Order: sequence, then C-alpha cells, then structure tokens
Amino acid sequence: MKKSKTRIYLIGMLFGIFTNISCQYFSPLKSGLIIENVYAIKNDIVNMYLIQNGESYIAIDAGRNPKVTAKELVKLKINPDMVTTILLTHVDVDHIGGIDLFKNSKIYIGKGEEKILKGEVKRFSFKEINREYNLLYDGDVLEIDGLSVKAVSAPGHTPGSLCFIVNDNLLFTGDTLSIKKGRVGVFFPLFNVDTELQKKSIDKIKRLEGIEYIFTGHNGYSDNFREMFENWEL
Repeated sequence: MKKSKTRIYLIGMLFGIFTNISCQYFSPLKSGLIIENVYAIKNDIVNMYLIQNGESYIAIDAGRNPKVTAKELVKLKINPDMVTTILLTHVDVDHIGGIDLFKNSKIYIGKGEEKILKGEVKRFSFKEINREYNLLYDGDVLEIDGLSVKAVSAPGHTPGSLCFIVNDNLLFTGDTLSIKKGRVGVFFPLFNVDTELQKKSIDKIKRLEGIEYIFTGHNGYSDNFREMFENWEL
C-alpha cells in the first residue's frame, strides 16, 4: 500500500511539472468534429480521438481523466458504450486514464508496452490495464466493421509506442512526434524513454505513402502531411 501511495504521489508530481511545461509546449484541440467522422476529445493537455463508424466508434487512446472525458462526450452526444474498440498508442496515464469509461470496448496495445506493464521498463507515468487486452505488432492490420486500421511500430517515447493508419490516409501518432510552428519535431525529451530511437521512428513515419492527415496527442492535427516533414532530418 505504501509503495502504491508513493507511486501515485510521484505520478502527481511528475504531471504537475508536465502541466506547467504544457502551457507553452502543447496545444490540444478543442472537443468536436475535426473532419468527417473524426472527433477530437480534449482532456486537459491531451487529445484522444473518436472515429465514427456507422452507429459505433473506434477510439484512439482513452483520455486522462474519465470524468472529464465523460463530460466532453455528453456535449457531443456520444455514448461511451458506443465505443467498440480502443487503440492505445501507449500506456501513459494521460492516454489511458479514462479507459474504464469504455466498458464495452476491445483494447489493443503494442507488444512492447508489456515491458512497462510487467515492470521490465520503469516508468512512473503509466497506468495498469486491469482487463483483457490484445497485442499488436508492426504491420498488423485490423478490419473493424469495414474500417481498415494498420499498426505502425514507433518506439522511442515508450518501448511499444504505436501509430495507427486508418483507411490508408489518416495517421494517429500519439506522442511519437510533436508539431510546432507547422513542422514535425521530437516529443518533449524529458518524457521519452529513448529520444534517439524516437527520431528514427519519426524518419520511418516520414516515409509513409498516401497519408493526408496527421493527428497528434498534444499538438493538434494537420491536413498537409508532406509539408509537416519538409525540414525534418534524422
């Protein structure tokens, strides 16, 4: 119990620092429809995304605070029970903290994130998953009620960070990269497991073909994928 309380305290302290930094470094989108069938849900300094698929939704990440997420969903008249699938870019608490709100969803994470969940890689900012989840590997493709989702391994921020390509042209990156002043860069290095490895992942992302839109965890989105990478060099 004492160990658990210490960890909770350290997480709180870490994200206190994180929040102070965020005012200048992060620029999440307001909750709402961004493009056809894609919604951003703002939760403090982070965005999760919902992709509407008929009467159901696929979630990219799950937000930080379930109470905040629930309120934002009410504003958009979206029932969390309509979320059938959660694709987690990684297991940091600001991306997974609201997972219990979506009780009917099937959960997917990158294989490498088990290193954090099993304690093989130490990371104070993660949240445990206390229900069944499914593992994804680089290149895995899911067919979800007519939507195609491809997992792209992008380690660096965490060991098992994933990006997701939806229907070949929508890219969701989590914390694999940031967008500042209209250009791609590394995520805040203090929170990366390996920033040099993240740079290689960004270079991999740069070479993807057919992407039109790019959606980040903390820095909004762009509808000009190629322009974002114009000045990027490994």
